[in-house]
Amino acid sequence: MNPTEEIIKTALLGTDRYVPSEFGEIQPFVDKLTQKQDNKEALFLKSSFAYFLYTEAGNIPPKQENESLVCPPESLEYLAQTNTENLKSCFTANDDEIILYIIQKCYQANKLIPPELVIPCLQKALSNKNNASMFLKVCGERGAWLCQLNPEWQKLTILTGTEVISGEDVWETGNFEQRQTYLADLRQRNPSEATEKLSMVISQENAATRLGFLEILTLNLSLDDEVFLISLLNDKSQKVKKLVYHLLLKIQGSQLNALYLRHIQKTFIIQDKKGLLSSKKNSVIDKSVIPSEEIFSTGIDKVSSQKGFEDELYWFAQMLAYIHPNILAKETGVNELDLLELLMNSKEGKFLSAYILENTLNFEYQEWALALISKHKLTDIRLLELLPSAKAEDFYGKFMESNMYGFVNYLQIQKDLFISLKSGKEIIDYLIKNPYSLNKAQFKSLALVMDKALLPTLYEVAQPKGELNYQMKHLQTNLIEMIQTIELRETLVF
Repeated sequence: MNPTEEIIKTALLGTDRYVPSEFGEIQPFVDKLTQKQDNKEALFLKSSFAYFLYTEAGNIPPKQENESLVCPPESLEYLAQTNTENLKSCFTANDDEIILYIIQKCYQANKLIPPELVIPCLQKALSNKNNASMFLKVCGERGAWLCQLNPEWQKLTILTGTEVISGEDVWETGNFEQRQTYLADLRQRNPSEATEKLSMVISQENAATRLGFLEILTLNLSLDDEVFLISLLNDKSQKVKKLVYHLLLKIQGSQLNALYLRHIQKTFIIQDKKGLLSSKKNSVIDKSVIPSEEIFSTGIDKVSSQKGFEDELYWFAQMLAYIHPNILAKETGVNELDLLELLMNSKEGKFLSAYILENTLNFEYQEWALALISKHKLTDIRLLELLPSAKAEDFYGKFMESNMYGFVNYLQIQKDLFISLKSGKEIIDYLIKNPYSLNKAQFKSLALVMDKALLPTLYEVAQPKGELNYQMKHLQTNLIEMIQTIELRETLVF
């Protein structure tokens, strides 16, 4: 019998003959309401009233016993107070360049930002995906804890691969970024195991994931990867197939690379040209040798679209990009640097230069990179990236003249790079002549890697001298910000 029926029965029979035994969900409340009540009639009326009021109002929400979440304690040291105040000011002013600089230094020093800046930092991480992992790390345990509570911030744990997944389970259950990080780490430690793991799952992945995983194989690429890569030559994705061919061709000694080498051996001839007093070498490309259909099936374009660039030379150039300078030198009996000069100074050199550049980048060959910059005036910023910082600095002027915007981006991605007094003055001289070559953010980013010894030069240029045109006003405004940025940077201690 339900409580309503119990109440009706009691009303009909009277409390002397029957009293309700149970009021359902509100029984605990009825007990408290009537615990000091001796009168049966009063007890019945109060209890009935409470029950009907409860049913009219609705149901009492079930009580849940939730374990309260407690943030784990921090084990790392916090930023110094001075740095904290500067970082607060930067967040207030939305000064992204200096925020990123302080966060980078904090990350490198293995320190934490203070609790009051964790939320602004997490918000900044959402809009700065390339550095999200670094932003999350400096937030410490508090940041990871807060990410559990906010669905928007949970995206950060997915994006940065910091979801709690232990051991090799990440390869089975992690998201793409986590699995990619795991595979890259394994590829560094044990290349063959990384290839084996990838071979077991790659057929189950979508094209974008397959492409992302295969790009990791550029690390420690070797003949051991050939069989696996050959198995992917029938992939449905053209992008994946193109990458597979690229990887196979980079492997010196692979079947496909051997095809290219044999063609180069047949077509590329080094001759001794004798003069009256001396002899010198020159190179000849035999354009009568036609590549096999097997070579064309590797992705070699058959027709050149560049005026004057003969198809036969175009075939040779595409294959040249995949033969390592060491092997090419051994095959021709000419040392690597002399070989480069023969190719670049040949009558076909102007057409071959782009493929010699590709060769240099494919094999990260520093000697050719240095020669292409110093002797042949190539200013592709990727060549500069191949050189050690001390050597690269000799050529800053050339790259500023050709592409200042790209040059400053290069400076920003170099680890622990600091622009010397000499190079800094060259940059300032260039900016005086070309004040609109950089945007406001780049001026500030440049200041963050400049030697403080450049401050007197910056002060002098930034000082008003008579009536200024709009170009000089623009320059001086940015130079003043550069001065302020350097001075702020010098107050930071990590």
